[in-house]
Amino acid sequence: MDGQFAIAGKGKGFWLSRALSAGVGLAGVFLATVAQATPTTTGGQAYVNECAAAGVPTPPPFNYEDAWHQRPASQWKKAGFLQDPFISGESTGEVFYWESTSPAGVCIALPRSEFPAGQTPEQGPPTAIHLLGVICQGKVSGKACFWDQGDSYTSGGVSPFTTLGFGDGDISQRFAGGIELLGPGGDSPGGKCIDCHRGENVFIVHPASTLGLVPSRMPDRWVDPLVPGSWGTYPNPSSLFNPSQTDSCLSCHRQPIAGRFPEVSNQTGSYCGTILKKSFGRTMPPPPTGNEQQADFPPYDLLVNACNAAPGPADNSSMKMMSFDPGPQGYWSTQTGTLSRVTNLFTEGTASMGVNASGYVLLDSLAFNSWSLPVLGSRVDLDVYVSPTGQPQPQWLGQVQLFATIPSAQMINTYIGQVELTPLGTGWHTATFQLPTQVRTALGQANVDVRWSIAVNRPNASPAILLDNMRFAGTLGLPAATPSFVLQHDFERGGTWEKREGAVTAAANSAARSYLGSSSLKVTLNGSGTGRVWTKPLVSPPPGATVSYRVYVPQGAPVTAIQPYVADKNFVWAQSYNTNLPRNAWIPVSAVVPANAQLPAQEIGVKIYLSAPYSGPIYIDAVQW
Repeated sequence: MDGQFAIAGKGKGFWLSRALSAGVGLAGVFLATVAQATPTTTGGQAYVNECAAAGVPTPPPFNYEDAWHQRPASQWKKAGFLQDPFISGESTGEVFYWESTSPAGVCIALPRSEFPAGQTPEQGPPTAIHLLGVICQGKVSGKACFWDQGDSYTSGGVSPFTTLGFGDGDISQRFAGGIELLGPGGDSPGGKCIDCHRGENVFIVHPASTLGLVPSRMPDRWVDPLVPGSWGTYPNPSSLFNPSQTDSCLSCHRQPIAGRFPEVSNQTGSYCGTILKKSFGRTMPPPPTGNEQQADFPPYDLLVNACNAAPGPADNSSMKMMSFDPGPQGYWSTQTGTLSRVTNLFTEGTASMGVNASGYVLLDSLAFNSWSLPVLGSRVDLDVYVSPTGQPQPQWLGQVQLFATIPSAQMINTYIGQVELTPLGTGWHTATFQLPTQVRTALGQANVDVRWSIAVNRPNASPAILLDNMRFAGTLGLPAATPSFVLQHDFERGGTWEKREGAVTAAANSAARSYLGSSSLKVTLNGSGTGRVWTKPLVSPPPGATVSYRVYVPQGAPVTAIQPYVADKNFVWAQSYNTNLPRNAWIPVSAVVPANAQLPAQEIGVKIYLSAPYSGPIYIDAVQW
């Protein structure tokens, strides 16, 4: 791999010591160099122009047949077949490249095709190209751009005789790039490219493979991709390895040979699972087995441990959510009023969150796992700003309440406390909430589905109230250790859950949305009441295991609750009941197998509760235990 692997931060002890020494809670450790990624809002020819202005080569049109036969009409060079592809599956992967001198850099095209039974590429063209991506990287600028085509954008894939351009026009005749990679629904039908393509350079390459024939793969600086902002950030170089280390994998994975590893954590599942872990024993030295010692492969243990550890602040969703710095979108939601990012009044970081509503308003956070928190405390503090002007009832300024929801711990909207704002007065003040024992205990356990809710109760016509710097305080301690989850169902190829009933009318793998990889299980509902989808696991989860699922509920779907479950040998359910789920986001839900469960399990599944007739989908992905 050219610069594709890395490690996350310095571990929980580092973050805890910072929190204790600084005398602050969670928001106080929200300090790190921001990872790179230049967000783009353009597509088509505008994206091509933006990439060119950033020093990225503009690729020439691609026609498979012209490139394969190396006809004069094609500027693409043929490198050959990809013998050991990570992402081609049963398709035939081939490598084509185009090297640019002005600006210096290289573009790689990777068609993955279906051929007639028994036919090789030498005997004739493919029936269709089902996956076709192009990545271009500038050598001097380090900028990288992505284009994609295939089944995700054209039904049935691409004909090998079709010439695809880069720019504007009908999608059947060109590549989608930039903001267009989100697809019409904003859901990245081809996947989020930088979930896997990360490191000193943007390509995933082993020099002994056909991809090793591609020249100019290493840029002069760490990659900065131009991608949709919703894809998140591009990781920094790993801080774990000394630049002078040359043992094992580090003989190549250093600057400027193959490039340094990026940061990884338990939130980089696609990279860790699809790229990093699969490379050991295939394209990289194997992990220790038999008489080999771990010391023979020093990066392996560190990298794998990092993949199971909490991310640093720049990539930690729970920390960003509690800091309010990124703004509410994707982190907080409300059914009443609007939420906004306020950059001129805050107590920590770069912004606070404005709650533009009056009366009783409930704010729900995203769901996060408890082991991603760098610290826990005996209380939660929240900074609240009440405007000194415009108060319709100065004698009563309102209240703030805090709730916790952890369905896997059988806690739904558990009340934590209430703070009266009137005695505090106007301006910035800190609302303090002592955590009940049951909440603190649950936070200290490995739960995947933790959510906060904040209720603000204000007089009608009140000006916006601001929230900032939500943090753990009081007696601080370490969170739960990262559990050793194994991905059991990713719905990438096959493995569709075959059992359904009630309002569920179909279940099939779909590239419309994904949490990991490029597809998920699309569960189609047409009816009311309840529906259920399930399968019999090939390997039963053991006693005490947490079986976690990622569920996506589209906006407007009248889904009142999601109930993941595990049915034991006697069909006794272990389940959790998850209500008030955010829309248009991947939410973790889970069920814990009791220690006394009669195993093996007969079913793992999800039950959906509807408040009204509904014809449409929900999605399930990344089932693990």
